[in-house]
Formats: sequence, C-alpha cells, structure tokens
Amino acid sequence: MQRLEFPWDAAGGGRSSGAAGDFLFGLWSRLQKRRPVVHCIHNQVTAGLCADFLLAAGAHPIMAQAPEEVEEIVRSCQSLCLNLGTPSRERMEAMELAARVAADKGIPVVLDPVGVSASAWRLDFALHLLESLPIGLVRANGGEVAALAYGQGAAGSDPGIRGVEYARGGDKAWAGDLARRFGCAVLMSGAVDVVSDGHRWAEIANGSPALERISGAGCRQGVLCGAFLALEDVDAWEAAVAGAAVLGLAGDRAASLSREGDYGTFAQSLVDVLAALGDKNIWSNLTCGIGWHTEGEGADGLG
Repeated sequence: MQRLEFPWDAAGGGRSSGAAGDFLFGLWSRLQKRRPVVHCIHNQVTAGLCADFLLAAGAHPIMAQAPEEVEEIVRSCQSLCLNLGTPSRERMEAMELAARVAADKGIPVVLDPVGVSASAWRLDFALHLLESLPIGLVRANGGEVAALAYGQGAAGSDPGIRGVEYARGGDKAWAGDLARRFGCAVLMSGAVDVVSDGHRWAEIANGSPALERISGAGCRQGVLCGAFLALEDVDAWEAAVAGAAVLGLAGDRAASLSREGDYGTFAQSLVDVLAALGDKNIWSNLTCGIGWHTEGEGADGLG
C-alpha cells in the first residue's frame, strides 16, 4: 500500500493537509503531555496487560469494575473503555451504569465487543448498549463487526470462529455499515486495520503477524483508542486511526527486536518500544490510505 498524505481538511476535520504520520505524531505528543485518565471495565485475561500498555503510552488507567463504585469513578475520567472479553452479569451491570453516567457527562466511550460473533448473550448485550447509549467507537475484528452489523456469525455458527478470534478479515464496507447503523466510528482489526465513520475510511497496514500469537493485542488497541479519544478536539475516527497506527508501529518495531517465534520477547518488547514513538522519524514508517465511502456502498450482509 502506498504511503499517502491524510487530507484532513477534505476529510472533514477542518485541518491543513499534511502527512498522516506528522498529524498522528502530534496526537502522540499531546497524549504524553495530557496524560488522560481512562476508566476500563475490562477483560480479566488482559486487564493487567492493558493497564501496563496505557501507562507506557502516557495515560492513567483505572480498572474499577464494581457496580457500587463505577458511577462515581467514571465522573473523574476522560474516557471509558468497555471490553466484553470475560462477561458476567455484575460486569455487564457495571458497564451499563458507567456508560450512562459517561453519556450524561459527555465522556466518550469505546466498546470492544469481544466474542459477540461466538455468543448470542454477548451479542444481545452489545447491541443493547449500541442501541441505547451514545457509544463513540467500536473496536472489533471482522467477525464481531459482521455480527453487530448484520446479525450473522453469532452463537458459533460460523466455522471461521475459533474461540473469540476470527479466521479472516473483513471488507471495509462492513465497518462502514456498522458505523452508519449506530452513528459511531468503527475500527475493524485485521492484517490491514480499517477505520470508518460511515463516510471516511482509513486503512493502516502496519503491524506484525506476531500480534496474532500473543494475548490481548486487540484489547490493547482498544484502550489506546480510548486514550486518544480522551484528548480534546479529537474525534472518534481520528482516535481510532491513531490507536491502530500506534499498535501497528509498535508491532513492527517489536518484531524487529525479536527472533521469529520468540513471542514472549515480542510481547514484552511491545510495551518497551512505545518509548521509541517519541522519535518523529518512526512515524515516517506509517503505511496508510484514506478515502470516502462511495454512495450506496454496502456489503448487504455476508451473503
């Protein structure tokens, strides 16, 4: 994929055109200075990994999950991240309580609907949140996007599903359809990450295949989006592009420092290399494209 400049003015952001890397490096620099507080009601498997990743990225995570306190805690945060990786009735109650306060206070919300393509219970809850609350950004893989957009692939009916993972990517029209359905931005992860708000799309082609061999890569991408979305004057589409870019660049660099198949070293390096993103030259390695969804474009289900 050819490196392109992001025409932010034409894309609706009202900003001067410039290299995507320059713009996103500016957001990264702002994140280091702002150090936003991100409230995560999260996956038990990856909560610690995501907290460490947020700290390394310059944000302050709060991982409170008790229904008795989440309404109070979210009021002091700049964004809220909800992750369905290990759902329970209590955790779902906490998510909805926190999200309602966030909606009332204008605090942006990221939803990571882990496993909705494999579980009707998770799918129903995720759709309930999307239908009843102003979720700003959905970060999901192709199977999860398809389940939310078209109701296909739930309850393990798709042979491409392995646990909560999905065996294939997805067409960018899927992300656009989901974004238009719920009025949110969508980050659909894959070999090439796709970001859409129903009008604009972006594709980010950075990242290592080793990301698929460690736990929590997608979860970390989601909380990165939450950190960027906590910044002032950053919309959900921009936050999603930034989150995908950071994980992709970090994955590239971590892979260069690890031997092939040494996934433990790669996983640790993924945190360590975030410090290198303070070097503006690293951002020149960003590989991305940007465009507009065409009128009438849509996947019309999965066929």
